[in-house]
Amino acid sequence: MLFAEPERTAYDLNFRLFRFPVRVHPWFWLVTLIFGSNRFDPDRPEFILTWIAVVFVSILVHELGHALAFRAFGVGSHVVLHSFGGVAVPWDHVRGRGQRIVVALAGPAAGFLLAAVVWASNESAGWVRPGTGVLALVTYRDLLYVNISWGLVNLLPVFPLDGGRVSEEVFAHFLGRRGTRAALQLSVWAAGAAAVYSLLCMARFAPLMELLEHAWRFLLRYAGTIVRDYDHTRIVLMTGCDRYHGVVRRPLDPRAVRRTRLPELPDAPAGELDRHPLGGMKDEG
Repeated sequence: MLFAEPERTAYDLNFRLFRFPVRVHPWFWLVTLIFGSNRFDPDRPEFILTWIAVVFVSILVHELGHALAFRAFGVGSHVVLHSFGGVAVPWDHVRGRGQRIVVALAGPAAGFLLAAVVWASNESAGWVRPGTGVLALVTYRDLLYVNISWGLVNLLPVFPLDGGRVSEEVFAHFLGRRGTRAALQLSVWAAGAAAVYSLLCMARFAPLMELLEHAWRFLLRYAGTIVRDYDHTRIVLMTGCDRYHGVVRRPLDPRAVRRTRLPELPDAPAGELDRHPLGGMKDEG
């Protein structure tokens, strides 16, 4: 749940899903396009279109998780997607601290479930495998990245994220009236830590980069297929700092995509890392 519901416009997309009214504000499409601009390639528009579709489905699933939790507790709601986020708007108050915590956690949980379904379907059916093409692999990667990484970020104890709402309820339970103040203080500290993390990513702080690479190598070991470019033998990582990693821009040959063990992949020479294969911005750092 992000921010408040925006005003209606003549350009809203309206539909119903599982009997929930859903509205997509035009800013949602624009901001999603901007955040995915590193995937834009005039010769390969399918990459940016796939990114928009992945974000749309992932955020919709997240908000439907909240909406289903509201319904389980007897409260109706509608969903609005806007500005690279969304909100599930309840039509009544949810009574009970435990119920409000469940509602807050239901959104990230829905995203984690979608990521698990995507991973399990690939493990059983192998829809991302040699010969399927780079687009299928990028779609698989983005589905895991958005639903796992963004879900974890959403659990940070920062307002107005879901984690911030959970921390408010927990502090209020133990501290009473002082709980909201304590939750806000924690939110400020957590937001500051996140800002420092982002600055270190931009500066390519070596110890942090190494830690992130090891963490995502561990995840990818259990997430199935990865990309290997035989010209540069470089893994395309799914870290929050991946826009600053990149590799030399050359089209990936679908025949060069295969399932392989991570330890077999050597690092590319430092001088060769300057651009993401899907059209990322050159790192000037």
